Amino acid sequence: MDAPKIFATVLSVSSFGAAFAALMGYTQIPADIFGKPTHTANTLVAMQCFQIAVVLASSVSNNYARSHLKFHGLGLIPLIVMSYSCGFTSNVIQNGIVFAICLYLGYFYENGEKDQSAALKYNMPTILGAINVAVGLMWFGAPFMFGVADILPGVPDGQLNNLSLRLATSMSFAYTLPFLVAVANNRAEQVLPFWAVGCLFAVAADLYNTDADNSGVALNAILFVANAGCAFASRSKARTD
Repeated sequence: MDAPKIFATVLSVSSFGAAFAALMGYTQIPADIFGKPTHTANTLVAMQCFQIAVVLASSVSNNYARSHLKFHGLGLIPLIVMSYSCGFTSNVIQNGIVFAICLYLGYFYENGEKDQSAALKYNMPTILGAINVAVGLMWFGAPFMFGVADILPGVPDGQLNNLSLRLATSMSFAYTLPFLVAVANNRAEQVLPFWAVGCLFAVAADLYNTDADNSGVALNAILFVANAGCAFASRSKARTD
């Protein structure tokens, strides 16, 4: 196992750990900046960490970790900028270090792995992958145009403020950008099984959060069924071809 794959594995495992820790209420988000931590805010952070973890796991499992790290690093820029703008210094330092390592391993580390580009195939996994990316980009950009009540109408007052929501959505670019590049490089079929697991976790986390009305369950459940079904159909077709 080479350095990019090792580092991507470490990031994936640590992100899985962070997701479950956040779900249990163990986060290091400073209350003096983002307000008192709530179950809803922790649940949103957990979902972002888990999706980061599954997309990283896909890159390790399918042997494109070096390519993935390039865009994982770039995907951290919104989170770093957002954390810096609100004074979350420890997060800036932590993600700044990860950003630097990702860029080094992705762009400058030589391991004999070459980026392989191919003509985009307009098949069902690619189309579904593009839909997932579009949803991710809308989630990322929504807090810059709308308030919490507009985006998550089922969240009671006091459970989530705009700053906490922006922190969560700024994390989403760290998985949306690599997923976009994977789709563009005909890797959607490889990512979809992992993405489906992330959607299933989002459903479970939403149901676990009893402080809100679980308005996101339906969307995440639809995405889980669609991604899992498409991944299964693609694997079945590959076996019969």
